Amino acid sequence: MLKLFKEHKIALGVAILAAIIYGSFAYDLVRTDSVKLITLYAGLFGVTYFVIRNLAWNVNLLIGLGFVYRLVFLFAIPNLSQDFYRFLWDGSIVSQGGNPFLFTPETYLSNQGVFDGIISNAQELYDGMGSLNGSHFSNYPPFNQLCFAIASLF
Repeated sequence: MLKLFKEHKIALGVAILAAIIYGSFAYDLVRTDSVKLITLYAGLFGVTYFVIRNLAWNVNLLIGLGFVYRLVFLFAIPNLSQDFYRFLWDGSIVSQGGNPFLFTPETYLSNQGVFDGIISNAQELYDGMGSLNGSHFSNYPPFNQLCFAIASLF
């Protein structure tokens, strides 16, 4: 193992740089900052190409790096799309035995007394998804709704 580090320290250093770039994607990128997004994406493409080109012979190491890169995103809130708020909304409705196709989030919030307790963090989810998404009925198919329900339990 030590021999691997000595012989490929540049490639492994670049792999660490890739993890730092992934961290910037996960925790420091604002969705309206297009220049930063394109720069990070292009840099990550070049870094990944270099790592794969120099470590292609060691598939286990590449798989391990793939797991490490995914762990970087473990505690990040998705910052390039606000759709996950709607996913959690629909999942909360389904997990409580409701039907997300029957009413919009705005309907839910305006009739709070009727729907008491179905979604505990309803206002936070609505604020996250925005009024554009909150004023429409769900458009996700039933299988996706099941996946959202499972996610909402966690």
